[in-house]
Amino acid sequence: MKIRHFFYFLFASLVFVACKEDDPVEPTPEITGLDFTITTYDDQPLAVGVTPTATGAESFKIYFDSVGDPDTFQETTGALVTHTYVTEATTTYTIKVVASNSNGAADVELTKDHTATVVPPTTLADFESSNPPFFSNDLTVVSEGADGNTTAVGKQSQLDGGDYDSFTITNAKYVDLTEKAVISFDFWQETAATPKLALKMQGVVEDGLYDVEATVTAEAVAGWQTVSFDFENDRANSFPNNEQPLSDLGTYATIVGFIGFGEKVPGVFYLDNFLGGEFGADLPDADSDGTPDSLDFCKSVAGEASLYGCPMPAAAAADPTKDASEVGNFYSDAYTELELVTVQTSWSVNAQGREFEVATGNDALLYAITAANGYGGIEVKTPFFDASAYNMVHFDVYSVDKDDIAFKFEQAADNAGAKVIDVTAGEWTSVDIPTSQFVPQDPGAMDAIVVGVVSSDTVGTVYFDNIYFWNDPSLEPPTVLTLTCDVSALSTAPTSVRITGPWWSWDPAAGPVAVDNGDGTWSVPFNDVTADDPIGGNMEYLWVVDGVQEVLWDNAANAECATRIESGNLDTDYWSYGNRVYLVGGNLDVQDVYDSCQ
Repeated sequence: MKIRHFFYFLFASLVFVACKEDDPVEPTPEITGLDFTITTYDDQPLAVGVTPTATGAESFKIYFDSVGDPDTFQETTGALVTHTYVTEATTTYTIKVVASNSNGAADVELTKDHTATVVPPTTLADFESSNPPFFSNDLTVVSEGADGNTTAVGKQSQLDGGDYDSFTITNAKYVDLTEKAVISFDFWQETAATPKLALKMQGVVEDGLYDVEATVTAEAVAGWQTVSFDFENDRANSFPNNEQPLSDLGTYATIVGFIGFGEKVPGVFYLDNFLGGEFGADLPDADSDGTPDSLDFCKSVAGEASLYGCPMPAAAAADPTKDASEVGNFYSDAYTELELVTVQTSWSVNAQGREFEVATGNDALLYAITAANGYGGIEVKTPFFDASAYNMVHFDVYSVDKDDIAFKFEQAADNAGAKVIDVTAGEWTSVDIPTSQFVPQDPGAMDAIVVGVVSSDTVGTVYFDNIYFWNDPSLEPPTVLTLTCDVSALSTAPTSVRITGPWWSWDPAAGPVAVDNGDGTWSVPFNDVTADDPIGGNMEYLWVVDGVQEVLWDNAANAECATRIESGNLDTDYWSYGNRVYLVGGNLDVQDVYDSCQ
């Protein structure tokens, strides 16, 4: 029995073994073909997308920085996964993808490098360089920085503080705000104030669009702060289109900045790092010298950006040879110079004036007539410049692109006649002109010059240097006419006396002012009265005392003025007018009594 049981066991075992050898064996699953694509975005250079693929994978872990941050990942079943890197510099990251399934297969991983490129904002102006960008005259560059900022900064001085004090920044390219509409800059103020700041984008290119502006209020911080202007969300149309529907954004030629927008904010401020927007096409530049036409004083002649697009003379004007004791210096480094308040008066029209160093220690005045019939003023610092003792005036003129330029001297109360100076383009021209040829409305008066005026009816640019007065002994000395008015009979001593006449359109406030002699008389001097006078040799006039113009026709009607009428020194119709007349060649010391023919 025991033997039989053994055989049964042996048979069963063989049958079991045979059955086991006939059953199929399931293989362990594998993940193959793992790969992933990297997607980048032009408008978001720090953003990246990863799309993984693999055969046999059910899920994927995406490590966007497997070296610097190996424990952080995102999961996906195969859909795109995105990530935005946070970095201040362009950095290369290792992206790792791990593929998995739930059937026991081993995980599979793949790595690829990806460079996240930091695109810095457009630098519109950082004051490390200029020309371009070009800054308005009131925005100066301080190369040594300010208050902890060791690089160059811009300085805006607003000592008086106007309601709309402004500065401008113009590059050689348009500024495009259509895609990147935020502009920021660093702002420094001495006290913790809260001025209203504004940026205006001016000179829009696209038809149908308007200039736009955005405003912010500075934080109450003494020192540096960064202010940002969001033109996408916070803009308004600039005047005069502020009431029109809001303009779309476009491309603009100039940035205009305001420290105190519609409010007086006096002080000294520093600016730096104007960032934002994008550069567009080049601004028009007809002579291809890097200075845009809108700023180029010499549009048809290539020049230097630091000279507003004008060429520098090859050499300075020759030094004057006259001794300082012989001249009255108006503008020349060769003599003790009369200081100028400005070389660009506020009333200049279609003209620009600047002072530049044309040689070491030798400055010259650059004047550009930018449109037809332009004129620009040179204002003296002292109350006036007295040239009455001289009979000649000297000019050195370098013409960039003109064959003539006009110059005149003006007194406070009259406009002197302009003298056209013939010049040769591309070289210095030295001219000496008798002062008698600068015929003013006060005939020949050169004793109280307050400004010099450069003018022309055509566009062009010149340099001026060595403007001084001197005496030519071969010329006759200037002839002086003095008109004197006796006001001693008036019950109240006057506070002002002057004359008027047709040369001043009979305006009682426009004629030359008389000088109080301290003895009840007031005098008006006229120099070189016999000079060629384009207005007319004889002069009609009347006296004006404290704004009241004398009336002499009634005196004539009463037969009080016969002697003056017979001599030609009174012109009257006896009922509506009676005018005093100075006749050229007559007595140079004229004595009148106010409101009388005595």
